[in-house]
Amino acid sequence: MRHRLPILGAVGRRVRLPNLVAAVRERLYCRRIRPPELFSEVFMATAASAAVSGVKAGFWIRFVAIVIDSIIVGIVNSAIGAILSLNTNGRSGLQILLGLAYYVYFWSSNGPWPGQTIGNKLLNIKVIRTNGSDLTISQALIRYVGLFISVLVVFIGVIWAAFDPNKQGWHDKIADTYVIKTS
Repeated sequence: MRHRLPILGAVGRRVRLPNLVAAVRERLYCRRIRPPELFSEVFMATAASAAVSGVKAGFWIRFVAIVIDSIIVGIVNSAIGAILSLNTNGRSGLQILLGLAYYVYFWSSNGPWPGQTIGNKLLNIKVIRTNGSDLTISQALIRYVGLFISVLVVFIGVIWAAFDPNKQGWHDKIADTYVIKTS
């Protein structure tokens, strides 16, 4: 029994399934793309879109999370500053370094809750890459630098998340990340 597809060929004749499969294989091999590689990319894209299909976190919940994290970093900064009795100039460099270490550690996949700072964990939100995977250290660093830039420009880059259809601030766009709700 021969299978026929109801697809018409270029000259109006029906195309048989074995001929169609052979033509597709020939085109794939001519371009030096092997079907398993092609299919794995399709499956990876499907898995990524399924992972990112979660509800993206809005501006206000993200704002509250950053306030919680800022309070935590501020308390630790104050304690370290009091212990070391640093002058004002040295202390500001230490504060930036501590903030950098805090966010990069928690946003990356190396933290106790990958993609979540303490504020994010309390509010059930998570930072992920646009393909659905966890951030690496370098991506978390890029996101932090993007956050610094977003804040420097009168917070416009941070507020941008309130009006963006994907709820991404500039730092999210720079680092290719989303913030999603986890529950």
